[in-house]
Amino acid sequence: MIRLRLTMKLLERGLREAIKGGDIKAVKKLLSQGVDSNYCDKQGFTLLHLAALFNQTEIALILMDSGANIQRKNGQGETPLDCAPPMLQYKMRQRVEELAASQRPV
Repeated sequence: MIRLRLTMKLLERGLREAIKGGDIKAVKKLLSQGVDSNYCDKQGFTLLHLAALFNQTEIALILMDSGANIQRKNGQGETPLDCAPPMLQYKMRQRVEELAASQRPV
């Protein structure tokens, strides 16, 4: 159990670094290996916060598609949308609408 937690911590750390570096392939791989898209660090920053801060549009959308919580606030009370530059905010809002529309009953 301890080994599994250590492994997940390393994977989560790797995912944070992949986000900062814009490594889309690594982000997809780590998410497929079970890293939680809602992982949160000690300062309250989620992976989606990091993608927003580093203006990683495609990665932000991948995280959202993987279930990342767009409403989660960091230690400063900011959501990922608050941290994103205007164009990324726009694209994130569009994705929220698309995801909501895809979950409506037909």
